[in-house]
Amino acid sequence: PKVPNRSSALRRMVGISKEVTPPREITLDRYNQHTKICPDSLACVANCDMIRKTSKVLAALAIATKLIVASSTTPTDLMTKINQNLGHKTVAVILGILAVTSHLAGKLKNAFYFAYPESKRDRDLKKIPTLYGR
Repeated sequence: PKVPNRSSALRRMVGISKEVTPPREITLDRYNQHTKICPDSLACVANCDMIRKTSKVLAALAIATKLIVASSTTPTDLMTKINQNLGHKTVAVILGILAVTSHLAGKLKNAFYFAYPESKRDRDLKKIPTLYGR
């Protein structure tokens, strides 16, 4: 679904040879062209990494706490209260929220890198109905 002769026609108009034109991976590389030199972007990427790690640790702690409290043979008063308040549905909701948080932080982090590879572009172009040339 690429437009035939488009790039060569544009190169002839502007006077650019094919050897000089860098590939898409270099031209559209957000990380090297922006993120790496922008302190705010680097901070956002670092925050996304921290959010993902924290949500994984909190999920592991929630599961471990539930397993330890529920399987204790001699529960203390505190363990009994935790077990009553930390039901299966509550743990499931907590894990769901943490999973969504981790996923969204990963999506945001990926926005600071090369985000539109050629395979994705070709897949998007196939969605466009072909009306030209008929």
